[in-house]
Amino acid sequence: MVNLSNFLSKHATSSKSRNLVGACLAHILHDGYTDQIYALLPAWQGKFGLSYMGLAIVRALYYGSMGALQVPADRITSRFKPRSVLALSTFFAAAGFVAMALPSGFAGLCVGLVLAGIGSSVQHPRASELVNRS
Repeated sequence: MVNLSNFLSKHATSSKSRNLVGACLAHILHDGYTDQIYALLPAWQGKFGLSYMGLAIVRALYYGSMGALQVPADRITSRFKPRSVLALSTFFAAAGFVAMALPSGFAGLCVGLVLAGIGSSVQHPRASELVNRS
């Protein structure tokens, strides 16, 4: 098993390597966030009494906000350092999942999904830029 800190200290000394490691880590986290939604659907269905259509609409809050905002997020964040923006967007997406976990009912779930989708909308364009620079 590879020790991550040893790997990073040996291989992430250049800016290109840091860019690639940052893009990969962000991608892993955001894919984990996205996959977590599928695991939570049965819990939301039971708690809020949602039909399959209701679950699809709830799921669409995340995927719709993430997909619809990728181009605008790319344009807005292109002026800033991609690694910084990527870190901030990952925090923003995580904050959305924390908001979903708070006992704030169905409205809190929906707000959390949109917030997480907004944070995740930045990941693909900024991570792609980091990979392209490397």
